[in-house]
Amino acid sequence: MKLNTMLASLCFIGAYESVMAMDKKDAYLKFKVDKEFHIVGHKAKNMNFFVQPADFTGKNIAEVIPLSPEDKEAVKNAFLNAFVIPHRKQKVEYTLEDMRYIAAIQYKKKSYSVKVKEASAVKKHIL
Repeated sequence: MKLNTMLASLCFIGAYESVMAMDKKDAYLKFKVDKEFHIVGHKAKNMNFFVQPADFTGKNIAEVIPLSPEDKEAVKNAFLNAFVIPHRKQKVEYTLEDMRYIAAIQYKKKSYSVKVKEASAVKKHIL
């Protein structure tokens, strides 16, 4: 009887870990951004946040996230390219704290859709 209980527990733990790994892989944060780059809505799934998404509402997306000057320029260019080529996703990678993210930006129906996913941890260089 103990063997059956132990096997059942192992199956449950394995299934739980698979689901948790899948959830992390499927994690995202979506923003709806108007033409003036103000965040007007958000949706998220299993994402860790630097700032809570509700705190972004009504604010300019460029002012909310503390990006390096290079990353700000890359994100700005992705927005401009999305506007010039509507309905085509523009992907841009940026770093925030010790994580890299990929934002897929698309312009449609007079607003932008921004979907953010974690790309990977940034490796720290030890001198």
